[in-house]
Amino acid sequence: MIELLSRNDIAVRIAGLQREISDFHLDNYYYEGAVFVSVLNGSFMFMADLMRDMSISQAEVDFVQIKSYEGKSNAGGCKLLKDISCDLADKVVYLVDDIIESGNTFDFLQAHIEKKFNPVDIKTVALLSRSGGRQADFNGFAIGSEWVYGYGLDRNGFDRNLPAIYIE
Repeated sequence: MIELLSRNDIAVRIAGLQREISDFHLDNYYYEGAVFVSVLNGSFMFMADLMRDMSISQAEVDFVQIKSYEGKSNAGGCKLLKDISCDLADKVVYLVDDIIESGNTFDFLQAHIEKKFNPVDIKTVALLSRSGGRQADFNGFAIGSEWVYGYGLDRNGFDRNLPAIYIE
């Protein structure tokens, strides 16, 4: 087990993301309300820490569950397991995920939300993104191609509870 990002590294970067998202939101939208949608299961720790000191008032939180991996393969596409339960019509939506790799999960969710809910806008937030790959609107860390786990990311269903991010 090799630590890639420490608990402190993650906390410092999340504080930066809180400021970036809050400043962007308050500069670009005529009202403060927003809905942050956590993509389960991987982003639950990230979402909790991100929301803890977010300075956007009237921020709602909801969850969606997508299955896109079977072991280490994401060749099967995306399947919606749990849909969003709050109304997103005429609201700014921030999709929060643990990692953006191919971008398929965000593409799938953005299309689903636009079709079903008619939001004002959709922005993406990812704790991790692959170097040279697709980026979210708000990115935490760029990483290489190694398999990562911990801090919500799993290793075949396990190790989500680890406080830092590790590589094998």
